[in-house]
Amino acid sequence: MGKGKGQLPKWVKKSSEKKIEKRHDCSTPHLTEEEIKSAFLTAVNKALYGRDIAIAAFKPARNTALDISALEVDAAVAEAEMQVILSQMQTLIREKASVVLDQDEDRQRFRTMSSRYPQSPPAGSGYVGILPPCLL
Repeated sequence: MGKGKGQLPKWVKKSSEKKIEKRHDCSTPHLTEEEIKSAFLTAVNKALYGRDIAIAAFKPARNTALDISALEVDAAVAEAEMQVILSQMQTLIREKASVVLDQDEDRQRFRTMSSRYPQSPPAGSGYVGILPPCLL
């Protein structure tokens, strides 16, 4: 069979030559770089189509959902009411310190005022204090 060092048997050579002769270029379609770029740009444009319309439709909903002006007004009203009640309670304390009062009547007035005063400030009101325990 004529095997020398580094030589292949004749049947291997014949077999590989037949394969080379029968070899054809790949029949699978392929894409050029330009076709890939074009397909990419087409896909991006399709994805972005209508983007401006969607954003324009979203803005009013976003503004409505994130509008806290009514909450700010409520917080301001609550803050003003808390200040009035606190002022009335301070006036009562000063009055108690300077005038002899009926203790039962005084306790009742103070409890009425302190029941109107919230024990914790409304969220977002910016008011950090609460009614001191010594005033309860």
